[in-house]
Parts: sequence; C-alpha cells; structure tokens
Amino acid sequence: MAAPPTIPDRAGLAAEREAALAAGDDARLLALRELELAGRALDPVIAGVRRDRLVAHDALATTWEGWELDGGRRVLLRVIRPRWRRDPVMRRRFLARLRPPAVRHPHLALPAVVGEAGGWLHLRVALRGLPLGELAALGEPPGTEELARLLGAGLAALDALHRAGFVLGGDPGRLLCADPERPALAWLDPFDPGGGPADDLRALARAVAALDPEGEDPLGLLAASWAEDPPPSARDAGAVLRGALAGLLAAERHRLVRQRRRRGRQDRAARLARAVRRLERALPPPPGRFCLRAGRDAVLVVVHSDGQVVRGGATADPRTRHLPRAWSAEAGLEPAPTRFLLRAWAGRAEGDEARRRRVQAELGARDAEAEALMRWLSGMARLRRARKLVEFRARRGA
Repeated sequence: MAAPPTIPDRAGLAAEREAALAAGDDARLLALRELELAGRALDPVIAGVRRDRLVAHDALATTWEGWELDGGRRVLLRVIRPRWRRDPVMRRRFLARLRPPAVRHPHLALPAVVGEAGGWLHLRVALRGLPLGELAALGEPPGTEELARLLGAGLAALDALHRAGFVLGGDPGRLLCADPERPALAWLDPFDPGGGPADDLRALARAVAALDPEGEDPLGLLAASWAEDPPPSARDAGAVLRGALAGLLAAERHRLVRQRRRRGRQDRAARLARAVRRLERALPPPPGRFCLRAGRDAVLVVVHSDGQVVRGGATADPRTRHLPRAWSAEAGLEPAPTRFLLRAWAGRAEGDEARRRRVQAELGARDAEAEALMRWLSGMARLRRARKLVEFRARRGA
C-alpha cells in the first residue's frame, strides 16, 4: 500500500500530471490518471463516511481519511477500486482480505466495521487523536516523553506485524495517531505493500523525526538517524530505544541530584550568612573614647564608641565627634575606616607613644579597653569576610 504522490485534490493531481508529462514518465502518468479516476468515480459518502483525503492505495483498493456523519469520528475507509467493483474475482479477493486478522496488539488499530454499502465493499478503522503528520504541522515539538511514547508505540505495533509475517505498507505519518491515552497504528492489511520491514522502520522514524525538525531532542536525533539507517528489526529498535531512555533517565536523575545538592548548599550557605549577620549585630562594641596613635605632628588617631556606633579617624581634637563611621548596628561594618583604625593601633609604637599615652589619660581611658575595642573590630572584620565568602559561593553555585 504505497503512499500517494500527493494529496489528490484536482490542483495537486494536475500539477503532478504536468510534471510527469514533462519528464516523460508514462508509468507515473498512468498511475496519476488512475488515481484521479478512482477518486472521481467513488461516491463522496460511503457507508455514512464522508471521504476527505487519500491516505494510501494499492492495486485492489484505495484508503481515504474521512469523518462519520453521525458520530463525527475520524476514520480510515478502505474501499475497493471502481474498476473492480463488480468483478467477482476481485470482490472475492477483497473479501478474503477481510478475514479476522492473525495479529493483535494494544497499539494496533484494526478494522472494526466491514461490509458493503451501495455496491462498495469497504472496511473502516476508527482513529483517535491526531496523526503524526498533522501533529508535526502544528509546529510545536513535543517533549522527550511524548516522542518516546509515540516511537515506542509504533515500534511495538510494527514488531507485532513483522513477527506475524505482515508489513505496514503505508505512511505512519497518516496511520499512527497520537492518542493521549494510547497511541495506535492503523493497519488495513494491504494487498501489495511494495516494501519490507526495513521500509516500515524507515517510514516510522521519518514520521517521528518530523516532530523535531530542529533536532533539539535526543530521541528526535535518534529517529532521524534511523530514517537513514534503520535497525535490523523493530525488536532491535525497541531495545535501542529502551537503552537510550535508560541513559536519558540516568542523566536526568544525576541532574536532579546535583540540583538538590546545590540547593542544599545554597540553603546552608544562606543560613550561615544569616547566622553571621545576626552574630555581627548581637555583639555590641565596648564603649569608650580612645587614642590609638599619635603622630610626630599634631595629628591623632581617635576612636569613639557608644555601643551603637563606632566612629574613628585622624583628627587634631581628641574630643571631636565628627569622625568617619566604622560600624553601626544598622549598616554594619565599613571596611575602609576599620582597616585604618586597626593599622593605626598596630603601628602605635612607630608614632609619639608618650604623647599618645598622655592623651589617653586625659580621655580617662586605658590601653586594655582600647585593646578590647580593637579586638572587637578585628572580629567583626573577620565575620564580614566570612559572610561575603559564603554569599559569593552561594551565588556561584546558583
């Protein structure tokens, strides 16, 4: 049951006929003429089904896609050719094809209605869902799961046919329907299939690959490769498909595990960063006013803490309040003023130490208290560096 050259509307047949005339292809010209006459001689409505589109044809019958007038279901209608309509030998041959099929499978849609209406011998197969050809025309590539479902159903149906000694002999793009519950491959037991199992596999792979024209899905790429070089059998293709799905499943599981671990690290990092921030705010600075260093000139390095704000910097008046802010409960630590104060305290011996001690005594402070405040500032600086490092790693992991 070879696929028709084009959809048999008048314009399409006329264009095909002109091309065959120009090429001098007499055999194709005769086939197109026979198709044109076959469609013209058939009644538009047969057995309550309105014919719509030619799906397949062979020497004995033509197969049309149509719609039931009563139920509105999409069906495939296989009708004996007009030339054999009253031929007793060919009628018996057509009826012999309507014997109970020797193969059954959940993914095979077999003829459900057979009979004669208005002198036309016919059989009918109900279709559920869109054929792959129409699904591809929508321009919305399905996901990996849907491609696996369609390809697996087609391979299972072909394997059942091939093991029983039959072939599909048609275009899976018109015969395989993407039913949401269970995809099914329509089979009408063609008279002269004109191909073998390899041709069925190649046609199925080509129909599935058309759903992923950009080759973005691994299964779409697999189907495209089978369209060029199909596996030895449908059973072997099913084994390859199961192996590919197992690999994709393992990769997805690995990705989810890494994502979960990354999210866990991010959550731990966020919790740690919040804990460090709370710790920074929970430890108030020791209060007091201290002279950290005295220069050889009149410049002094003074720090003042009231428990809520720490200010410090270079000044000539040790009791001034106009100093840069090094820390506050609201804004946290300021890196530059803090580094300046810590360096001044660490290098106090290089300045006028006698004068610093004298100013320290005038402020009513002691070096032990100044040492406690500097240790507190140094601890806050380390906490800030740790928090920044944790936040950086959390952002990098994201």
